[in-house]
Amino acid sequence: MLSQIYSRHREILLDLFHESMAELSPATMIQRKVQLKNRTLTVGDREYWLGSSEKVYVIGSGKASGTLALELEKILGNRIADGLVVVNRGFSKKGKRIQFFESDHPTPTNSSFSAALELITFLKTIPPKSILINLISGGTSSLIYAPPVGIELQSAANLWSLLLDSGATIEEMNTVRKQISAVHGGRLLRFVKNLRLIDLILSDVPGNKPEVIGSGPTTVDETTIEDALAILKKFDLIKKLPPDIADYLFNRLRFNDSDKPRLGSDSLLDHQQYVIGTSTDLAAIIAEKAQKKNFSSRYYKEAYSDSTKKIAIQIAKDAIAVLNGQIELQKPAILVYHGESYVSVNGNGKGGRNQELALTAALALEGQHKISLLSLGTDGKDGPTDVAGAAINGLTTLRARKKDLHPEEYLKDNDSYSFFSALGDTIRTEKHVTNLMDIQLILIEA
Repeated sequence: MLSQIYSRHREILLDLFHESMAELSPATMIQRKVQLKNRTLTVGDREYWLGSSEKVYVIGSGKASGTLALELEKILGNRIADGLVVVNRGFSKKGKRIQFFESDHPTPTNSSFSAALELITFLKTIPPKSILINLISGGTSSLIYAPPVGIELQSAANLWSLLLDSGATIEEMNTVRKQISAVHGGRLLRFVKNLRLIDLILSDVPGNKPEVIGSGPTTVDETTIEDALAILKKFDLIKKLPPDIADYLFNRLRFNDSDKPRLGSDSLLDHQQYVIGTSTDLAAIIAEKAQKKNFSSRYYKEAYSDSTKKIAIQIAKDAIAVLNGQIELQKPAILVYHGESYVSVNGNGKGGRNQELALTAALALEGQHKISLLSLGTDGKDGPTDVAGAAINGLTTLRARKKDLHPEEYLKDNDSYSFFSALGDTIRTEKHVTNLMDIQLILIEA
């Protein structure tokens, strides 16, 4: 009986996720923000008169940038003169006027360096006073990367890996990354002088700050070398730094040397930024759709940013409180959480934030019948795995123990992927190409 209930829960939650993602697809977000009527281009609250012949240029980088670019082509058509967008490896579609350059994530490679150089070369060809639309989404910190003089590309890749395993938040990681990049932290602004720049941004970070999203290649940044070193010290990474990076950071600190653009720069004729999609938008749509399906629902407007363990335990506590009537929410109910958690990797297993969160929650909800949870990465990828996340319920760990699988050991070894694969509880969502952080849906049965 319970297994049938949980199968229905899983179907309901997945349907809600897919329906909501379709409503907040990159195509939809571009359509809401960009319109072309006759000879007037409208972006957000601004109008640009194109006349009979003026063209628009397009650049971009990030996991969702390719899909955004294809939709922009549909809207602007032959008004696009040229474009270059850096996409995640494996993006198979082709543009009519926009070129796609494949690169790598989550650590920079030679392709990332090549992509940055290609992008800079392309920017230098754009005529002065042109309109340039820049499409930014999560993944930009790695997909485009050029090291400053004195830093080896492999050293940067090693640091990226250290940060990913450290337990640092995305804002902390990007604060460090910006200090050792020739294109992030606003440095790409040096190559768009005398242009009218429009940034269209999908947020994959709590707080939705443009200077944090993708390490802000076209956003003036006020973080410092001191900030980066404080973060590296906090996570005990100073001694683990590659020697060339350590020398670079401490020399910059010693000579108070910074090459970043500062506020008040007049290098741009005009610069507009619009965050066109956030995880809060997605959570609100899910909650609304849940109500239309006769569920009470609640979502949190603020994206979380905390350890995977703390988030999982809080979600479990809230779900149990709803089940027991301590939180006044009529059942059946659906709770929606969203944000970016972080994991301190100490084991040798394989997994991602969502699977680790789901496994932690499964232990906290063991025996709490009629509660199910779905935890997914909205880009369809959870860490270095081929799945988006996992589904759990009050029976998950009990089922595992009967199969002689010990969830505590898998969690200790950061091996959530192997655990859920053995149970058949991993989730794949390849059809969604966007990046709005992570999402958790919890169903509490009446």
